[in-house]
Amino acid sequence: MAYASRTREVAPYANRQAPLRPDIVLVLTYLMISAIGLLMVYSASAPGLRARGLDPSGELKTQAFFMLLGFIVFGIISMLDLT
Repeated sequence: MAYASRTREVAPYANRQAPLRPDIVLVLTYLMISAIGLLMVYSASAPGLRARGLDPSGELKTQAFFMLLGFIVFGIISMLDLT
């Protein structure tokens, strides 16, 4: 007698993973450290730039751009499935 296996049909959405959510503690820590870094860059560079007659927020804008770029890369990397 042949054995007929019965397989249970699984709904196509049953194997989906939960939506990716960022780790809020990690994001808040990143933002706080970045804000402190921006403050330090501005406070260190503004007097010298002002004395030379340049825009005192020039270094701050450059640092903020690279901070934003780093945050985007951080977001992309944190969503990778490493399992």
